[in-house]
Amino acid sequence: MFLSSPVEAIKFKGLGTATIKKLKSKGLKTVEDILYFFPVKYYDFSLIKKISDTTTGEPVALKVIVKSKRLKRSFKRGWPLVEAIASDDTGNIKLIWFNQPYLMPMLKTGNELIVFGKPDWRDGEFTMVQPVIKVLDPISMLDFKQSIEPVYPQIRGISNTFIQKLIAHIISNVVMVDFSFPEHIRERFSFPDKIECFRKIHFPQSSQEIKEIEKRESPYLKALIFDEFFEFFLGAFALHKREDSVKKEAIFIDTKTFMEMVSILPFKLTEEQERVLKGIFDVYKKGERLVRLIQGDVGSGKTVVSILAAYPLLKKGYQVALIAPTEILARQHFSTINTIMQKVGVPVFLLTGSTPQREKAKIYTGLESGLIKFIVGTHALIQPEVKFNNLQFVIIDEQHRFGVEQRQAIVKKGNNPHILSLTATPIPRTLAMTLYGHYDYDAIRSRPPGRKEVKTIIKKRENDYEVYQFVHKMATLRGVQSYFVYPLIDPSNSLELSSATEKFRDLSSTFFKDLKTAMIHGKMKADEKEKTMERFKNGEIDVLFSTTVIEVGVDVPNANIMVIENAERFGLSQLHQLRGRIGRGNEQAYCFLIVERLGENSYKRIKIMAKTTDGFRIAEQDLKIRGPGEFLGTKQSGLPDFRIADIFVDSQLLESARNIAKECVYSGKVEFKNSKKWEKRFGKALV
Repeated sequence: MFLSSPVEAIKFKGLGTATIKKLKSKGLKTVEDILYFFPVKYYDFSLIKKISDTTTGEPVALKVIVKSKRLKRSFKRGWPLVEAIASDDTGNIKLIWFNQPYLMPMLKTGNELIVFGKPDWRDGEFTMVQPVIKVLDPISMLDFKQSIEPVYPQIRGISNTFIQKLIAHIISNVVMVDFSFPEHIRERFSFPDKIECFRKIHFPQSSQEIKEIEKRESPYLKALIFDEFFEFFLGAFALHKREDSVKKEAIFIDTKTFMEMVSILPFKLTEEQERVLKGIFDVYKKGERLVRLIQGDVGSGKTVVSILAAYPLLKKGYQVALIAPTEILARQHFSTINTIMQKVGVPVFLLTGSTPQREKAKIYTGLESGLIKFIVGTHALIQPEVKFNNLQFVIIDEQHRFGVEQRQAIVKKGNNPHILSLTATPIPRTLAMTLYGHYDYDAIRSRPPGRKEVKTIIKKRENDYEVYQFVHKMATLRGVQSYFVYPLIDPSNSLELSSATEKFRDLSSTFFKDLKTAMIHGKMKADEKEKTMERFKNGEIDVLFSTTVIEVGVDVPNANIMVIENAERFGLSQLHQLRGRIGRGNEQAYCFLIVERLGENSYKRIKIMAKTTDGFRIAEQDLKIRGPGEFLGTKQSGLPDFRIADIFVDSQLLESARNIAKECVYSGKVEFKNSKKWEKRFGKALV
C-alpha cells in the first residue's frame, strides 16, 4: 500500500463499497488523502483533575463514580434527556446528555467513569453538558488503550472510532512515505520521518504534544507544512526553469550610466526606487533573466522604475513592451513614457483596440522590422498579427488583471524576455510570493516627497448633504474636481444601494445643477469612456459619477475629492485603490466614505480607512476580515490547494521552503518528477 494507492486498495474490515463512497464524497480518494484527514480536536483523558480543582469553561477530564441516573424528556422539544449525578472525593457534578438514551446502560450506579468536557454552573448546579465518557470497568478497559482520542470531521454514516482505526491501520502498513525534499534537507532542519509525523499528529501521546499541534509549534506538523510549501514551489520553479535559467547578456550599469538615466527624469528618485532598481541591475550584471513582481502603493513610482529598468535594454537596441489592462491606463502610460523617452530620442508607440487600422498596420511593420523599440498597449499587443523583431523586456502593469494565458502570450512573442510585473494593489508578502510562484518579489513602500496624505472622513447617510455642499463649494470657489463612486450602475430591486445612474440624475438636477457633470461606467463603449475621461482630465467636467471602472490608473491631478457611496459594500483594498485616484498633486485631497447604518464590526473595518493611508497595513486588515478567498478576487485566480499549510500563519516556513526549492531546482540538486500530480493539485493556482 502506497500513498498514491486508491482507497479501494486498502484491505481493512468494514471498508466496503458503501463506506468507500462516503469517504470519496469528502474527497478522500487515496491513502494520502486519508492520512491528511487530520483531527479537528482531541479529547485528552490523560490529565485527570478533581472536581474541586476545575475551572468553568475549560476542557477537563474527571474521574468520577455514578451515584444516580434518570431518563426524562426535554421540556421544549421532547427529546430524550439523560441526567446523572457523579462524584469524586471532592464533590459532585451533574452530567447531561441530549438525545442519547443509549447511554443509560453504561451509567450503572457505582460505575467508575472518566468524563471529558467543559464544566459550568447551570441552575445553581455544577454541570457538564454532552461530556465524552469512558467507562472504567475490567471489560471496557480492554478497549481503552489510549488516553488521548482524536476527533475527526464528521462523515455521515462513518463513526469516529472507525476513522481512528482505519488511519492506525494505514500508518502501520503504508510503505515508501517520503518527503518531497531530499534527505539532506530533512537532516538540516532535524525533521522527523514523514510516517512518524502522521502518527504523532493523529495520535499524540501527551497533553504537551496536543498543545504544540494546536499552536502549530509541533516539529511533526512543521515538517509536513514545510513539505507542502516545498512541493508547491518546487513545481513552480521547475516548470519555469528552462525559461528563467536562460543566460542573458550581462549588462553592467556603472555610476556614469546611472546618472545619465536619472537625468532624463523631471524629478529625483526616492531611496526606495533606487533600492529596487539596484536589485534589478544586480540581476542584469549576473547575466540572469529578470522575472520580478514589484508591488507599490498608489503614487509610489513603479512606472518610473520600470522605465529605468528598460532603459539599458533600449540602449542595446532591444525592444520593450508595456501591456496595461485598460485603454485609459495604456494611454496614460504612453503619455508619461513618451515625455521621458523623447529626451533620449526613443519614440514610443501606442497600440490599442481603438487604434485606426492604417496606423495598426504601420505599427505591425515597425515591430516586426525592429524599427519600433518601445510599444505601449492593451490586449491588442497579444493579437497574432503582432510580431516582434527582438523583444527582450516585457512590463505587465496590474499583473492580476490579466489571465495566465494572456501574460504568457505577450512573453512568448519574445525570446525569453525579462519580465517586470507591476501591481498597485497592496498584497501581503506571503500571499504575493504564493500567488506569483516563481516570480522574485520586491516592494516600494514610500511615496514621492511633497504629496500630502488624503484626509479620509466617514459620513453617515443622513448627513450626506454636508458632503454634497462641500463638493459644490470646492468646485465653485477653487475649481476642484470630484469623483463620485457607486457599487452599482443601475438601481437594483433586490439591493437597497445607491447607483451611479440614479445619483447622477438626482444630484445633477439639485446640488450640482450649476456644475458640469458626467458619468462613466463599464457598460459604455471604449471610445465613449475615453472621451469622457479626456474631458475630465481637461477640466471640462466638475463632478464625474462612476463605478469602480476608475479604480486603476486614472491620473487627474486636479481631482482632489472622492465620494464613495455605500462604502461598506467595498473591500478595504478596493477602497484604498479608489482613494489612490486623488491626492496625485500637491494640494490637500479629501475622501468621503458615505455609509448606511453599520454594525460594530463593519464600523471598525471602515474606520481603518480613516486611520491610515498605508496600503500594506490596509491589505493585511482586509485579508484578516475577508479571508484569502475574497481578497483580490483570489477565489477566481485560485490559491494553492494546501491541506494543512497556512501561507499567513506559517510565513517563516513558506519563505524557507521557497528559497530552498529555488536553490534545489536551479542547482539541479532535485529532479521534479511528479508533474502530473503537481498540475492536478496546484496547476490552477500559479499566476
